[in-house]
Amino acid sequence: MRPRITDANWSILAPILAPSGRRGAPPAHDRRRMAEACLYLARTGAQLRELPARFPPWTAVYAQLRRWEASGAWTLALREIHAEMRMLRGRSTRPSTILVDSLITKGARSGKTFHRPAGQLRLSGSKRTVLTDELGYAVAVSVDPASLPDDQAAAPLLAAVLASSPTVRRVVADQGYPALAAICESAGVVLDIMIPPPQPPPVLGPRGGQPRKKAPYAFTPLVPLFAVEHAHARIGRYRRMARCYEGAVAAATAWLQVAAIGAVLSAIG
Repeated sequence: MRPRITDANWSILAPILAPSGRRGAPPAHDRRRMAEACLYLARTGAQLRELPARFPPWTAVYAQLRRWEASGAWTLALREIHAEMRMLRGRSTRPSTILVDSLITKGARSGKTFHRPAGQLRLSGSKRTVLTDELGYAVAVSVDPASLPDDQAAAPLLAAVLASSPTVRRVVADQGYPALAAICESAGVVLDIMIPPPQPPPVLGPRGGQPRKKAPYAFTPLVPLFAVEHAHARIGRYRRMARCYEGAVAAATAWLQVAAIGAVLSAIG
């Protein structure tokens, strides 16, 4: 499998990943091929040293991945390719509604790492915060230790998105994000906290005794918040996202951004 970046998509990504006017010696490897190598590694879950020979050396690819992360190129690339996807679907380039959700991912690394226990869950790993539009495609993503509360993990990411997207008028989240109220208020944005409907009471025994059985769980999707689950599913198709293999937040965030970009590129075709 070889993820390809089309000429049309590269015309959007090139000013970010391969800007002109760079000083110094010319790059030893084509930046487009480097970006495709990053997408290949994220999609297949292959180890860096197993990168096929048709790509640049894995050492050069990983070093460039980290340089792009340090410069904020992946963040900007995700925003611009997301705007292109919306335009092709007849939407405005910037969304008016932002959906917020997070996902706990099990860590798969021994030694020093940022992975932490996730509350009552019996696992240690990372927390992936995803901000999407109403179509269910990621606008911005971040990675934090799993022990960090949901709203604290999402706060800096949402603040950055609101600062760069003046078109946003509404933020939708569940009950785990009360601390986002102050950020939304300062930006003049409405925060809509979605609360799931109450579950049916248990079936009681004779004469009102102990419950004979639990009432069946009735899943009710929260509209439009359920669209975030689509984003998690699309990102989850990238095998490197099956676990959190990175020992540093910056590296984990970079791979998550690559997977999110790949999901949007797949939507563009």
